[in-house]
Amino acid sequence: MTRRMIFRFIVMFVAGTALTAAAEPAAMQMASIDFPSGAAMPRKYTLYGANISPELHWQGVPPGTAAVVVSCIDSHRMARQWVHWLVINIDPVVTSLPEGCSRGMLPHGAVELKNSFGTTGYGGPQPPAGTGDHVYIFTVYALREPLPGLGPDSFVTAARLRELLRNRVLGQASCCGSFRR
Repeated sequence: MTRRMIFRFIVMFVAGTALTAAAEPAAMQMASIDFPSGAAMPRKYTLYGANISPELHWQGVPPGTAAVVVSCIDSHRMARQWVHWLVINIDPVVTSLPEGCSRGMLPHGAVELKNSFGTTGYGGPQPPAGTGDHVYIFTVYALREPLPGLGPDSFVTAARLRELLRNRVLGQASCCGSFRR
């Protein structure tokens, strides 16, 4: 190879790499404007307050997404992956859920499932006294296809949710809040 050929190869490789990097979608991100991720959740989002769902925002939904799922799960070892909220089949053009949207103010087509309390919709934190900080992980999943056969009377454990999501997730993002009693 001549120097000129090597130079052309390097230029094409670098240009191709730059084009590929620019074409890759940004990673999904999720946040709540009601508390910074990792911070204590205000009492109004708990069963000791108004028990309303916090406002959530996400961005970077990948192309080809057919549906979005939002979950809230208590990750504390004592809680054993307690499901506080599960909203499925959200239209992929939706990029937020407003504060207090549970039980009636969800985007058209979205479905809330039963939580671990046995009620449909959001069930805020209610950790047992003396168990320390419980971390509530809010996750948004971008799916290649909607989750079929589930309605408001359906209860899905965190383990079953992972099974249902297998081979469907195009992207995901999380934020979390903590609460203790």
